[in-house]
Amino acid sequence: MVKVSLYSFAKVKLLLIFIVDAVSKVAGIDHCSSHLFNINDTSIQFTKEVVNHEYAVLGQFKSLHCCAKGYRSIECHLQR
Repeated sequence: MVKVSLYSFAKVKLLLIFIVDAVSKVAGIDHCSSHLFNINDTSIQFTKEVVNHEYAVLGQFKSLHCCAKGYRSIECHLQR
């Protein structure tokens, strides 16, 4: 039988809280409802500012969460 100390249990619980928080930020759960720009009703536009926890750079790959008025998803393809 494996004995688990209360201290070990608390460490695991704290680690799980940090993981859930990180995953929710990375997954972009409801990220389009915060850090909003004032919007103009006459043209297509981005609706929010990019904040430091909503983008990532990994080598040559970049990931950016952004929101556009009236769209569920948008894609950008950049070429050099």
